[in-house]
Amino acid sequence: MTSRIYRVIDDFCFPNQSSSVCVNGVDIAIVRRDDCTGCEACIVFCPVDCIDLIEAPENPAEKYVLIDKETCIGCVLCARYCPWDSIDMVV
Repeated sequence: MTSRIYRVIDDFCFPNQSSSVCVNGVDIAIVRRDDCTGCEACIVFCPVDCIDLIEAPENPAEKYVLIDKETCIGCVLCARYCPWDSIDMVV
């Protein structure tokens, strides 16, 4: 259960439709939808309640988490406690 942490240069952007991105200063939490099971573990540990469980637009039976970029503080708890290792933090 280890999260991956990367260092990026300048304003690197992740043009990946299968991820949701939260930008807070230099911290970016990326949820890989293909790996997210919707178990809600990250929601429980989020201290600012910025993670929501939503339905995938292409398949309402599939659920995944979305992180609110306005509320996220980049604390890394969601990535640390994700049992499926589906959240990456980019610093």
